[in-house]
Amino acid sequence: MIIYTCITNNYCELPEIEDLGHQYICFHDGTVEPKSPWELRDIKYKHDNPVVLSRHPKILFHEYFDEPCVYVDASRLHLINNQEFFSLSEKILRKKKLFILEHPEQHNYFEECLEYYIRSWVQEDKIIDQTEYLKQQEYDFLNHETIFACILWRNPTEDAIRWSNIWWKLYEKLSG
Repeated sequence: MIIYTCITNNYCELPEIEDLGHQYICFHDGTVEPKSPWELRDIKYKHDNPVVLSRHPKILFHEYFDEPCVYVDASRLHLINNQEFFSLSEKILRKKKLFILEHPEQHNYFEECLEYYIRSWVQEDKIIDQTEYLKQQEYDFLNHETIFACILWRNPTEDAIRWSNIWWKLYEKLSG
């Protein structure tokens, strides 16, 4: 099983974990110190903003892997160092094309936009542009669901790749 993460701008330190027989990959921008059993790989994308840079392998997993994989946010890597996590991950990847956790704080679309604005993650004009774009796409704002994308289980199926490409397009619109 492939477990991967991404660290840019020295976001956090890569933890040393016990090798439980899986492939551990960290995409980086040169700010990461090698640690066992992690394999360091370069990001196949260039951007001045390290946050945007780190999102490329996270969102567009299929540009890096052609087999099932599990993305784990670097701040959550402490959760994976046990056999229970790997057993659960294997079950998920056998049954699902794509599995994403539901965010524990389900925000409606407006609340989520407001949080992004208040935290200065996204400028007001970008939120307005994104909302207009989603309206044109006939997005169902009333049934908006907030995902908890700190751990993502994905198989490189047509549906999962299409979903990831849409996510990237939306992310680029907000971060560009």
